[in-house]
Amino acid sequence: MPAATITPSIDLEALTLVGIKAAAKATDAQAVTNGLKAGYESTLGKSPTQWTFGERRTTEVQVIDHTAVTSFSTGFESYDDTALTTGRPAAYGFAISGLAAKIGQRQIRTYQNAKAFEDWVKRTISNCNGILQRGWDKRVVAATGAGFADFQTFNGFDSATGFFESGAKGSQTNSVGGLSKSTYAYTPGWNNMVVDMANAMGSNFFQFDTALSSIRILGAPMDKLFGLGHQNFMDNAKRYLRAYERYTPQTGSYDSGVPFEMFGGVKFFLDFYMPTAGATTINNVISAYIIDASNIPCFWMPACKIGDTELPDGHFGVGSWRQVSGMQDVFVMPMACAGQVCADLLGTSGVIRRGNTY
Repeated sequence: MPAATITPSIDLEALTLVGIKAAAKATDAQAVTNGLKAGYESTLGKSPTQWTFGERRTTEVQVIDHTAVTSFSTGFESYDDTALTTGRPAAYGFAISGLAAKIGQRQIRTYQNAKAFEDWVKRTISNCNGILQRGWDKRVVAATGAGFADFQTFNGFDSATGFFESGAKGSQTNSVGGLSKSTYAYTPGWNNMVVDMANAMGSNFFQFDTALSSIRILGAPMDKLFGLGHQNFMDNAKRYLRAYERYTPQTGSYDSGVPFEMFGGVKFFLDFYMPTAGATTINNVISAYIIDASNIPCFWMPACKIGDTELPDGHFGVGSWRQVSGMQDVFVMPMACAGQVCADLLGTSGVIRRGNTY
């Protein structure tokens, strides 16, 4: 008779907790800076704003004046009898993207040691979380990213429904939330700000000031603004400003290599996926976005449960390990990216283009 052995046991509930903790750290070698996520967290907070709008979120954008003003020169004039509906709807449905981390018989048998198996799960969940975060960033910032097509995008250079275009105000033609920019071409708040550094930032750095004044004049709230920048753009900004830097430390040493991070009160974040290779952006690069998070908010679907099945939080949440029906030795952990980026007003946000060359 063979010697008695203790069969290794895997606690799926404990393993779920391991997965949740691991999902908070995208530490795999493919990880890159996610400036989009950092920017929204810096303005709207780290607690995700929940989607509570049902199937669609609709904003009434005020694009038409209700009536006209009358000058009472004699005192006997009549009020203008025009009475127009002022708002037009911009509507956004929520998007759901997700994947499932998987463990099968081979992994279970290979990593029978509890610590070894836990480490394998951490690596796998961390990698899957990184896939979701990178894909969401790519889609919103650059209009790419497989599996995320239902999310809106900032990139209107390469996408006809993207929020921000390269044309001057009055010439923009994209449809955002189903509301045409060209129909309301001279409505200041429904065309985005755009400035052009013409592939010569050293000569055109003043356009940075123009960009900020163009959104401030429409009431952009300074505490809700953040910027996303391409690495070359951020390096060029530092190169230009370095000539004007002066260091006068009172004591000790000083850091002369502080990177470019803020301009005009707006915090800028590096984003790895700034669009430079699309059909239009390959020659007309988007160097930076300036985003008014109060008027271009980001929402996330909350977790929910049906029967014994849990649907994870849309803010890169993880569910519980569950056995795949009909496959006795296969278990999966669902992970979700579900929500939407919506535009309520475009004039207080915009783009800086062709600033990657000094």
